[in-house]
Amino acid sequence: MSKRFRKLWDPALTPTNTSLVFTISRIVFVTSPSQFIFANGKFHIANSSRHLRCRILARFSLVLHLILILRWFQGYLHISSDIAFWKAVMMTYFLAVYIALLIVLVHETRVLNDVLFLLNYCIQIETQWVAERTSIIVHRYYLLFANLLNFTVLDFPIAITVLSLFQPCMPPLLSSMLILDCKSWSDDGGSRIMSRIGIALVEGYTWTMAASIAGFTIIVVLTYPVEIILLWITLLRRKIQFAVNPNLLTKYRFVQITTKLFNDVWKMPAMSAMVATCVIIEIVALFILTTSLDKLPLPITGLFLLLAIIFFNDEKQLNVGKAFHEVMPSCKDINGKLCIF
Repeated sequence: MSKRFRKLWDPALTPTNTSLVFTISRIVFVTSPSQFIFANGKFHIANSSRHLRCRILARFSLVLHLILILRWFQGYLHISSDIAFWKAVMMTYFLAVYIALLIVLVHETRVLNDVLFLLNYCIQIETQWVAERTSIIVHRYYLLFANLLNFTVLDFPIAITVLSLFQPCMPPLLSSMLILDCKSWSDDGGSRIMSRIGIALVEGYTWTMAASIAGFTIIVVLTYPVEIILLWITLLRRKIQFAVNPNLLTKYRFVQITTKLFNDVWKMPAMSAMVATCVIIEIVALFILTTSLDKLPLPITGLFLLLAIIFFNDEKQLNVGKAFHEVMPSCKDINGKLCIF
């Protein structure tokens, strides 16, 4: 038990970054919201009818929730004086999440083959390093962040399911915005236990799917390639300090190409949507925790506390450009012209 607990934060017990990708991929692909499947140590495009039905259901559920929240805001504009401000702030969070998830799914379709090649190439690179017995670094912040998001993929659906059973009139539940005649967020709307269980199953699936999309996007598509690129730059920098040869420069060129591919995958509007969503989630989580903690049910309080922790992740995961500026002078000091491509 002690070793299992240490694996959550001790990089020495995690051999590669790829092993973290394997773990989260097996978790998030249970609901099949993405266009990828993971098999035989590689990512593949999912073309089966089952995966197609799951993707259609996921998109329908997200669009339905988004429409209902927009309708809630339409009503809020007319009776804003009767609704507490913190409720509007919380609904802003859910609005931002649904919009961001839909943007991710649409953008994934645009760059599907690029994402597939990028992820499999990163897996191939690290697998090759393992075969060559290269010393691989797994950063503690990435390990903690990945395990925390793994926990969130399980925690989110549980919190929403419990909320559906005990407070069916609290948004963003479908029962509160579509089915029940709710007088307030604390009302039960006259719902019976079977209807609550039905809503709990629907919302549990919806938020399992939503958390899976977010977890896969952040840990695998966004930060995993960055970790591989940073590690690759570090390994090359060590060798370039001693000597520069055509083989090293070719590998360095591959790093540049991989970084260009990563930038193409996260072209507009994907990165802008990701940054904006992270900022909104951080602000809303902190606002709710500092002003309205006593007004929220325990599952929602725990949810926002977890969000506040997750989205204060180290910015180092996106500092690929800075790493390039650090390694290039080392190469130029030895032979300035060789590092110019």
